[in-house]
Amino acid sequence: MYYVVANIVLPLTQHAKLSYAELVGPTEAGWFVSHYWGTAFQHFVRSLRLHSDSRSAVDMQSYWVCSFSNNQWSIEEEVCGGWETTSFYLALTGGVKGTVMVLDEQALPLTRAWCLFELLQTFILQKNHTDFQGLVMTTNSGVLNEGSANADTALVLAGRLSNLRLENAEASVEKDRQMIFNLVRAQEGGFDGINALVKRHIRLALESVQHYFEQKCRRLLCVLDTQAGVELADKTLKSMSQASFTRSSSEALASPHPVLLGRRHAFSEDVCSPRDNAEHLDV
Repeated sequence: MYYVVANIVLPLTQHAKLSYAELVGPTEAGWFVSHYWGTAFQHFVRSLRLHSDSRSAVDMQSYWVCSFSNNQWSIEEEVCGGWETTSFYLALTGGVKGTVMVLDEQALPLTRAWCLFELLQTFILQKNHTDFQGLVMTTNSGVLNEGSANADTALVLAGRLSNLRLENAEASVEKDRQMIFNLVRAQEGGFDGINALVKRHIRLALESVQHYFEQKCRRLLCVLDTQAGVELADKTLKSMSQASFTRSSSEALASPHPVLLGRRHAFSEDVCSPRDNAEHLDV
């Protein structure tokens, strides 16, 4: 995202000095996106695409992404001041459906203090608003919560998050880190509580992946069993046909009255009898 902002967003918005979203025409945000700027942009886009594809085909999904929604020409105004006035908080509490966290196998967003802030606010909103869908974790192989992510990716992430301590999160501005840490400590359970919530979410996601994988395996096994049954039936029919033909041929060869073959290459005993031929000559 660093490259995208420096080489695409800033040049495009340089004249107007607006955010990219304002430049192209803002739309109502459906989901808040929490992510790490160091994640490969292709990974980021594919992860959101898979999340969008998992939603209803009727609804067009829209996302609040800080690099496009914040005015990069006045970024201090977007994130400075009290946390209640930051663009992140205002976007989260502005009526979005939930938070989509874009994860790589290193779970790098959870090593950043501002992502920790977004995570904290997401948990608070989910607790206080029943219509808020909470945290949805998506990867470039699928949505973890829905079980559609690659099983290997889910296992690696689960292993990573099982040892992750959010109190080790970092920020480029120390004052921001301290402000966010104080917010976490002020909540019931503090860091232990939020660490437990993250582990609970990844556990539920891992169970979803397991269920999805098992269902997929069962479907494939049914297909294989069906195909094997058809092939076995075909072989049985062929064997029966060959056995029937062999018996017919054996019976024909063993008969005292050989079957007529071709143009009188075999004759019945009566036709071939010399006596009968003589009787016919006498007549």
